[in-house]
Amino acid sequence: MADQLISLIMPVYNDADTVLATLRSIITQDYRQWELIVINDGSTDRTPQLLGKFFADHPTAPITIINQENADQLNAIIAGINLIRGDLVYIIHGDDLLADDGALARMNASMQDPDLDGAMADLLTIDHDGREVGRQTVQKYAVAPYIVGQQTLWLGRNLFVDFAIWRTRVFCDSVQANYLIWNTVAWLDCRVAPPRQLRITNAPQPFIRYRVGDGHYIDNPIGILNVINGELRTLVSLLASYRAPNYAQQYRRFRLANKLHLLNYYRPRIKPEQTPRNEVAGIIRLALSKYPQLPTNPYTPALIGFYAARGERTIHFSLPSDFTVWYGKDMRVFNTAMQSDELPDTYGELFTQMIHGFTTMIVPAGQGPMMQDVLHFLNIWPYVTVKEEQV
Repeated sequence: MADQLISLIMPVYNDADTVLATLRSIITQDYRQWELIVINDGSTDRTPQLLGKFFADHPTAPITIINQENADQLNAIIAGINLIRGDLVYIIHGDDLLADDGALARMNASMQDPDLDGAMADLLTIDHDGREVGRQTVQKYAVAPYIVGQQTLWLGRNLFVDFAIWRTRVFCDSVQANYLIWNTVAWLDCRVAPPRQLRITNAPQPFIRYRVGDGHYIDNPIGILNVINGELRTLVSLLASYRAPNYAQQYRRFRLANKLHLLNYYRPRIKPEQTPRNEVAGIIRLALSKYPQLPTNPYTPALIGFYAARGERTIHFSLPSDFTVWYGKDMRVFNTAMQSDELPDTYGELFTQMIHGFTTMIVPAGQGPMMQDVLHFLNIWPYVTVKEEQV
């Protein structure tokens, strides 16, 4: 069995209580073909000092650290990509642990087939003190239409897990473009229509101990909006290519099959056609209803209004010269600005147009690609034709 160099990318932010345990779980691995790239994402606690001391105590360890101003997790991971030297890549967070001293060896063993894009495994869950509290079982993966159909019915939530060992070329291409930049599920390449599944296997044993704490990411308004950001984009990417007739009814059947652990046998009814706009509106309402604590905001009503609007409508729109395009990775910046009423006026104008609905947008020459990204961020791009004015 060939030994492959594994590049571990570790974003950290105020992880002083856990980061040393994470580092020890790496340094004690039986498998020695690894490198660690740590991105300190503007920590304001003792994390930088703890990292410095650990590295001083292990001067020969293959560890590189990047210090940057806080840019949020996905941007932090992207900052480390150019330093990757390995054949394989794995993201480990500063509050999680490798499952045991054989975890990296199992990652290497799971990726011996050169045709594989990645491998995922069950997660062992631990509490704040590192005690094992459970196991999250990952559904059996298959490159098959029923998997895409199930994902289409899951309201944009990830049918599998974000944790996987990736072939480097796949990580730097598809995973970066979809998961890191646009904040959609990593195992689907949504740059193409219909979205393309990556080739992934299920490893028999866990790779990681995933820490679950008392606080939850969606216990605050920004956290809820950040989660919805990626889920809606995944959902719209699929609805642009597939239609699930009687969606709400099929969704209930899917939930029942999931609860009974029968997803390996459940086959949804999916048609290879774009879901009509009015049906998308109802599906988005259903997705948002799963978040009863959704904070008041101008974006989600505009999104529903866009899909509920009937008929064809053409608008002219121009982006200011100093306009900054945000991507899924920038969701926290956008949502924080929105909640504090500090969004650029351009977004207010776009929200107004969305409420009335439009199907064609005419923009100044040269602004087409930028506007496509804006519409992508707002989760309406598949249902709008963007045209540039003729010079």
